[in-house]
Amino acid sequence: MEIRQSLKQSMNLVMTPQLQQAIRLLQLSRAELVEEIRRELESNPVLAEDDGQGPRVTRDEGSPADADAATGMAERIDASDLDKRKEDQCVNEIDWDAFLENRTQQRVGEVRLGEGEAPSIEATYTRAETLEEHLRFQLQTSDFSDDERRFAELVISNLDDKGFLDLRTAYDRSIDELREAIEADRTAKLLVYNLGVFLENVGRVTEARAAFERFAATDLSPDQRTDLESLVRGARGALRDALVVHAEVSRLSETKPAAREVLAMIREKKTPDRAFYRAAIACVREIGRLGDGSPDRLDEALERFANVPAQPPTGEAMATRNRAVELLRDGLLERATAHLARAAGLDVEPHERTRVLGRIEALAGGATRTSAPESNESLTVEELAEQAGLDPDDAETVLAEMQRWDPVGVCARSIQECLRVQAEVLGFDDLELAIIERHLANLEKQSYGAIAKDLRVPVEEIYEAVKAIRELDSHPARNFTATDDKSMGITPDVFVVQDGTKWVVQDNDRGMPRFYVNEALVERLREADRNSRGFLDDKVRSARYLLASLEKRRKTILRVTEKIVDLQAEFFDGGGNLLRPMTLKDVAGPLELHESTISRVTTNKWVHTPLGLFELKYFFNSPIRTETSDDIASKTVKQTIRRLVDAEDKRKPYSDEDLVRKLRAESGIDIARRTVAKYREELRILSSGKRKQLF
Repeated sequence: MEIRQSLKQSMNLVMTPQLQQAIRLLQLSRAELVEEIRRELESNPVLAEDDGQGPRVTRDEGSPADADAATGMAERIDASDLDKRKEDQCVNEIDWDAFLENRTQQRVGEVRLGEGEAPSIEATYTRAETLEEHLRFQLQTSDFSDDERRFAELVISNLDDKGFLDLRTAYDRSIDELREAIEADRTAKLLVYNLGVFLENVGRVTEARAAFERFAATDLSPDQRTDLESLVRGARGALRDALVVHAEVSRLSETKPAAREVLAMIREKKTPDRAFYRAAIACVREIGRLGDGSPDRLDEALERFANVPAQPPTGEAMATRNRAVELLRDGLLERATAHLARAAGLDVEPHERTRVLGRIEALAGGATRTSAPESNESLTVEELAEQAGLDPDDAETVLAEMQRWDPVGVCARSIQECLRVQAEVLGFDDLELAIIERHLANLEKQSYGAIAKDLRVPVEEIYEAVKAIRELDSHPARNFTATDDKSMGITPDVFVVQDGTKWVVQDNDRGMPRFYVNEALVERLREADRNSRGFLDDKVRSARYLLASLEKRRKTILRVTEKIVDLQAEFFDGGGNLLRPMTLKDVAGPLELHESTISRVTTNKWVHTPLGLFELKYFFNSPIRTETSDDIASKTVKQTIRRLVDAEDKRKPYSDEDLVRKLRAESGIDIARRTVAKYREELRILSSGKRKQLF
C-alpha cells in the first residue's frame, strides 16, 4: 500500500443558503411567516423594524434645520405655557391619599366608567363557554357531598366531544396520542413510561409490561445490547470530536473568510450535518492548529457511520436504533446519540430503573389493579365510584341527576340513554320511550312497519311518535366547543378585484412587519469593535438574504395567482359556477416553474375575491370526461350533485343510479355510479334510503 495524491474533478448540485431560505419561506402560511420575521428581528441586531418613518437621519449641531426646529419648539412651548401651569396646579390640588385608598378597594380587573363613557372592546370581550365549564358551574350550585363531588368531577373529566360518558374511548384516545407522540419523538423516555401506566390502568397487562420493559431496555437480547452500546460509544466519541472541530472553525471565522463560509452552511439549517463536518474538517486541516487528532477521528467516524447496516425492525428498540443509524449517516450526531441512548436505556436514572423493574415484576406476578377493566370491556360507573370513595348505588343516583343538567342528556353512556333521558324530562308517552328503548336500529333504517308490528300499534301512530323523537338532540355538546370557531379568522395573502372588464391581483401587506438593514448601526459597531466585523458581515448577509427571499416569495405568489385567475376566468366572470379542470402542470408550464413550487405556493395561501374567500388549492381540479369535447372539473360535478339532491322529491329521493342518469341527461356528464357514490359521501349526503321522508 502506498500513499499518493490525486486530483479529481466532479460537479455537484448544491442549494445555496439563499435558495434554501427562499424555498422554506415560500411554503409558510401568512401567520407562520409573520412569526418567522418576528424571530429574525429578535435574533438579528442589524435589522430594525420600520415604524413608517424610515431610518433616522442625524444632523450636525448648529445646522439650519436644527435652528428651525428649535425655533418652532420654543414657539409651541410659549403658546402652551399658561395651559401647562394651570394643569399642574389642578394636579397638585388632588387628594392623592383619598384617591389611592379608593383604588385599593376596587377589585382587580374592574373597570369604572364615567358618565356617558362606553367600555372598551377588551373590557367586553368574552369567549364561548366550554361544556366542562358549564357543567362545573352547575356542580358548584348543587348540594352534592364531597364524595359525590369527586365522582361528578371524574364523570365530567371523562366526557367525549359529544358529551357522552365513554371511559373506554377516553383511555384509548390518550393511549393513541401517547403512541403518536412516541413515534414523533423516540427520545422521550417519559412518554414511554406514561404509556405503560395508561395501559396498566385499563388492564392491558401484556402491553403495559412491554412498555415498561422498553423504558428500562430489558427487552434487548445480548447481541442487541452489545450492538447498541458499541454504537453509543462511537457516536459519543464522534460528537466530542465534532464539538472540538466546530469550536475551532468558530475561532478561525474571526479572521479567516474560508472559515466563515463553512459556518454559513448551517445558518439556515441551525444544526450541523455531514456536509458541514466534512467542510469543517477540511478547513481545520488547512488553516487550523488542532493537534489532538480530533479532525482525523471525526473523519473516520463519519466514514464508518455511512456503512452501518440497519437491523430488521423487530421491535421498538430496533426501530429507534435504525432511526439513529439514519441520523448518523446524515451526520446529525447529537440527535443520533440521544436515539441510541434511548434504545439502549442508557438515559434511565438508577431510581427510575428500580421503580420500573418493580412494576415489571408485579405485572409478571399478576398483581394488577382491581379497578382495571378486562381487555375489551369498558370502565364502569362502579369503578369510577370506587376511585371517588362513593357507594356504587349512590353513584348511579348522582349520574342520573347529572344527566338532567343542562344540556339534558349529557353524561349519558349511549345515544339510547341520552334520548331516553330527554324523552323522560319532556314527558314523552310510553310509545316514544318504547321506540327509543327497543327500536333505534329500525328507526335509523326507517323500518316503521317493523316497529309497528312489534309494538302492535298502527303505523300512523309510529309516524307521529317518530316526529317527536326527531326533535331530540343526539349530540348534547353541540353548542359547546373547546375553541370559539367564531373568533377564528383567515387573513388573505392576495386580493382579486375587478377593474372594468379585467381582474387584477393585489398582494396584501397589511399586518406584515416592515423592517430594514440599519446601516448606520452597522457602521458604528464596525468602528467600535473591529474584531466583530466577521459577525456583522454574517448578520448583514443574513438580513439581505431574508429581504430578497421575502420579495421573491411575494412576486411568486402574485405570478401564480395571476395565472390561476387567467386560467379560471370563466369561474370569476360566471359567478363561481364554471370552474374548469386545472392541474399543477397547467400553471407551472407557462410560468417556467416546477410543479412542487406551485404546490408550495398554493398550500395555506388564501385569496379574497368578490365571490368569497378561497384557498388557492381550491382552483385545482381533476378533469371529468363529458359527452362533448370539453372536460369538466370534479368540483363542478359535486356542485351539480348537490343541486340535484336539494331539488329532489324527499318522498322519492334519487338513488346513485338516478343521479348518474340525471348527470348524463342534463349536463352531459358521463361518470360511473361508484364515482357518484364517492362524491356523495365527500359531500356528506346520505344514501337515498336514509334521505327518504315518509311523512
